[in-house]
Amino acid sequence: MHVSTFSFAENCHDINKDWLYGNYYIQDGLKYEDSQGDYSLLASSVITIESIQSQLFGKDISHILDQYYSRGGEYEDLFEYQTINTLEGAEPSSFSEDDINKNKNIEGDLKPIVENEFLNMIKQIIYEESKNGITPKVGKVHRFGRCAEKYYLREYPYFKISSKLLMALARGVTARFMVTGRELLLERYILSFGKAEVTPEMIIRESYILNDGDFYLTILTIENILSKDWRKHRVRENFAVNKRLKRIINHFGDNADDYGSWYHFFGILLYSYVEGSFKAQIIARTESIGGSILAKREEPQEEHINLTGAKLGAQIKKMILSKAYTHFSPSSHYLKFENYTNLTEDFRGRLNYNQSDMYEAYVEKQGENRYFLYIRALKQDAYDCQIEVMAKMHGERFFESKKIEFSNKNLSTKSPLKLRIQRGNSHRIFISNCE
Repeated sequence: MHVSTFSFAENCHDINKDWLYGNYYIQDGLKYEDSQGDYSLLASSVITIESIQSQLFGKDISHILDQYYSRGGEYEDLFEYQTINTLEGAEPSSFSEDDINKNKNIEGDLKPIVENEFLNMIKQIIYEESKNGITPKVGKVHRFGRCAEKYYLREYPYFKISSKLLMALARGVTARFMVTGRELLLERYILSFGKAEVTPEMIIRESYILNDGDFYLTILTIENILSKDWRKHRVRENFAVNKRLKRIINHFGDNADDYGSWYHFFGILLYSYVEGSFKAQIIARTESIGGSILAKREEPQEEHINLTGAKLGAQIKKMILSKAYTHFSPSSHYLKFENYTNLTEDFRGRLNYNQSDMYEAYVEKQGENRYFLYIRALKQDAYDCQIEVMAKMHGERFFESKKIEFSNKNLSTKSPLKLRIQRGNSHRIFISNCE
């Protein structure tokens, strides 16, 4: 692996200081000292700070924006990434035209990633790859170099409290200012699979191998691939690499932000790995609150993803430093996608349904807080049925976590089955697996 090094003969001022040059700049390889990159990142980040001040304090920045967009601006993709990731067509709907839930898009409540099991998955990867001669390394982190510390941060005092990593992550530009040199190889690996086949374990393992066990570069390489597309809001789900990523959130419907969940998770995982869990959780909570305000809706899956990543990154680094992976009982079970994720959310309480013509049911209240369900088959007797009951009070929704289940129940056309159920002003009954 070739790494460019800092030359003491380098003149810290012998660089392009046009602040819009930062919209063109891309590192040509892995560089831990990069005076031009440092300056370009700082200078081109001014527009972000000015925009925030404009929104918060009403500051007039029209003269800056006019210059910014007249010369292309960051949103015009003036820079060209090295990539083999191409735009593909949109996926057809998974619903039929007459499906009454075809326009439903529901974000789940359940935490989608199981922290302890995700950490065990990482340990299992380290264990298996150690047999191939790869040992884990904490890695060297990208930071502002000596020129930035001595000169550039004086010119841009806004950013003295920010690390290079935080600034690049906040703007989604790690792929330009913190290149690892392994991005194309990882893209090629991902594109060798079909749609929605690539799991976190697969992409982490391959990046870990490509970066020879350097875990900082392992996470950064993944984040760089993802960050290349984050500004392309309308089409980013349709890029070939992103289509091959398996869903890692609980969501019902065709419009899940699958790409966003991967991008957010590995971004905050990286920041937590470098800066620790405390700082990362502050960033995660701030980002989640801000995202909910801008989106004008709650986004529980994004919040779960952010907070989980904020905890896991620091735990991974601690595990490597303490060599906890050496005191580990390995098992291939840890690599199973279903083991380190929980994507089992039941959305039925929030969907639309047509009334069944096979059964009739009603609820009676008998005494204080005693509710009974009566179910009768209408056309023919049914045996060994699975019956699930969801209840809600006024102003609530049907909570799937509060459902009651009954197994091996027989339903007759003559006399109704009587079942004691939970309190509620409204109930929803699901009958399945009858013989």
